[in-house]
Amino acid sequence: MVREIVQQGISQQLYSGAVYSVWQNGIEQHSGAVGVSDRESKEEMTVEHLFDLASVTKLFTTTLILRHISYNRLKLEDTLATFQIGPQEISDISIRQLLMHRSGLVAWYPFYEDKMHGLNFEEVLQRLQILRPHSTHEVVYSDLNFMLLRTVCERIDSRSFEQQMYDILSELGDEDAFLGQATSTQLIVATEYGNQIEQKMCAERGLSNQHWRAQKKAIKGEVNDGNCHYFFNGISGHAGLFGSKDTLLKLGQLYLKGGDSLIDAELVKHVFWDEEGGRTLGFSKEGIFRNGIGHTGFTGTMLYIEPTSNLIIVLLTNRLHVDTPRDISEIRKKLIDSIH
Repeated sequence: MVREIVQQGISQQLYSGAVYSVWQNGIEQHSGAVGVSDRESKEEMTVEHLFDLASVTKLFTTTLILRHISYNRLKLEDTLATFQIGPQEISDISIRQLLMHRSGLVAWYPFYEDKMHGLNFEEVLQRLQILRPHSTHEVVYSDLNFMLLRTVCERIDSRSFEQQMYDILSELGDEDAFLGQATSTQLIVATEYGNQIEQKMCAERGLSNQHWRAQKKAIKGEVNDGNCHYFFNGISGHAGLFGSKDTLLKLGQLYLKGGDSLIDAELVKHVFWDEEGGRTLGFSKEGIFRNGIGHTGFTGTMLYIEPTSNLIIVLLTNRLHVDTPRDISEIRKKLIDSIH
């Protein structure tokens, strides 16, 4: 049943390939790969393939932040002012608000637009006049929250954000996942044909960028996300991680085990149960994730964790690697519902 549901996405041309895994009570109940990882080479998809995890990267940034809190390097109520990050207009935003997307920050902005070319993150923040158009009482999902969390991590630790993230991956026992640019495209899943979607988003806002990747060739081994690729050189708190199904299974197991030695068990309880507006600390708890916690990625990725059933579901697809990318919410929902 699980494989048939994932295969439906191939039939409907929602993606050209996918990897899935259902893990419950210590056993991987279902696992497999369908389709191809690259339409040009027709490379067969395998369970070892590495995907651009896109916004699922935020779960690893969350884990890093929670580890810092567990080791008393940081508190949920600390604000950006504590670390002298950003202009005065955002100085009162707390770590909790960033994790729960209640900062009031704008939903999206292309930091790579031409007039910001050559500026660093802090300099762009100082120039933007549209930072907080929303109330902190409402949830507005924004990548900016996790860009700022990256900066927080670098202010409280002498190591780079990249080094800190690799430390998390090492503690999870993952030797294959990587950040930024691939050294080889072998076993790397292709994504979009240039940044066509973001190019359109910029055009709709009257913003320009002279450095778009070519639309004739699929992105492969580079981060699909525009801000991460063009502005942050492939490494950020909101995107940039490449991983396999095992990368996400190991993260899910960490939370089901109560944080193990990485995160304080009380913090993990907050992650699972303290909900505001459909969000918990770093995770979503609404819609298809209402019985647990989870996150999706723009490239077609998903992790779902359900503590009451000791269940983890991973679905990794290359939904952007088609002629016309479409929403895959229905396949995600079918997969989760099929396990209950």
